[in-house]
Amino acid sequence: VVRSGGRERVLPGAPFAALKAYAAALRAAPVAGLPPFAGGLVGWLGYEMVRHLEPSAGLRDPGGDEARLWLFRDVVAYDHVRGRLVLVTNGGGVSALDAMARRLSAPLIKEERPAAGGGAARPLMSRRAFEAGVRTLKDRIRAGDIFQAVLSAPFEAASRKSPAAVYRALRRLNPSPYLFLLESADAAWLGASPETLVRCHEGALETRPIAGTRPRGDGPEEDAARERELKASVKEGAEHLMLVDLGRNDIGRVARPGSVRVPVYRSVERYSHVMHLVSTVTGRLAAGKSAWDALASCFPAGTVSGAPKIKAMSFLAGLEAAPRGFYAGAVVYSDFHGNLDSAIAIRSLSMRRRGPGWTVRAQAGAGVVFDSRPAAEWREVNAKAAAALRALEAA
Repeated sequence: VVRSGGRERVLPGAPFAALKAYAAALRAAPVAGLPPFAGGLVGWLGYEMVRHLEPSAGLRDPGGDEARLWLFRDVVAYDHVRGRLVLVTNGGGVSALDAMARRLSAPLIKEERPAAGGGAARPLMSRRAFEAGVRTLKDRIRAGDIFQAVLSAPFEAASRKSPAAVYRALRRLNPSPYLFLLESADAAWLGASPETLVRCHEGALETRPIAGTRPRGDGPEEDAARERELKASVKEGAEHLMLVDLGRNDIGRVARPGSVRVPVYRSVERYSHVMHLVSTVTGRLAAGKSAWDALASCFPAGTVSGAPKIKAMSFLAGLEAAPRGFYAGAVVYSDFHGNLDSAIAIRSLSMRRRGPGWTVRAQAGAGVVFDSRPAAEWREVNAKAAAALRALEAA
């Protein structure tokens, strides 16, 4: 459904095909020197959007919006390297740029610090149910149905902090490659995701599977010891290899034959609370394919679902407490030149207005393989959720 100026129209076709066609009609002449994103679609796709691509996975209707995207013709981009703002308009002319400059020059309205309120986050899935789910997935692995699956648990809290305040705290606590805040009148979606789902720039494709996790140490020596342990782990290595192979397959479905490469394999990246094994898979977009085809091919990431992907998703749907919604979907931008970048919606929060405050949800997952230990996987989901949840306290 496209809403504009109080009117609505329904795009024909299945959701991904409709988005591909809509994005293809949005074009602007290239201009040298513009920032990486200078206008286009920005928004998120929920995890359950995959049911329109793979009905056999058996995912439930999540209720409410399955995706939200906004069309931006005017953009204010901050150049962190040069310390300057770049104003861009597509079709608005000089008058639009002048209006943007006036708004930016106006005095700031001081945001009142919210009163203390809310409470500690509570899991919406019990430890017992989660660990039972791990054991069930291990049974499915022993039976040869799947190789790996990512079981997740949601956490919920109440807060009176504004989405902007929580976002500022989150980016300070957990600086990551993808920092985002999307707001509507009654909801917000924000996060600090470390993981690319898929990127397409001038036909160059890239995905970066992250699989294999250890908590950060208390200092450099403990960090180094945990990095060595992570690299030496047979369990983490096997999980990572499976998901790199899945990434190669996802990219390969839309790439030119022979163009798929793995230029980076099993490097370690450190974040505020955890460290990860990371690889990079690249390719060249095949003739007749678009960036939205690449997104559909990779969606959702194997690192938040499992392998084989469809079978893993079907088992997870029967074990998790509720539909995932925003979590494990994608935060996306698609510009006027056919380029697209997307992050997996992890290390993220969704906020829904409730009375004077907000209901806040975070969710995190752990990869289950043959030799997974249920208690260790429960600790992992709590460690991953901690960075996002701490932002509520620090805001």
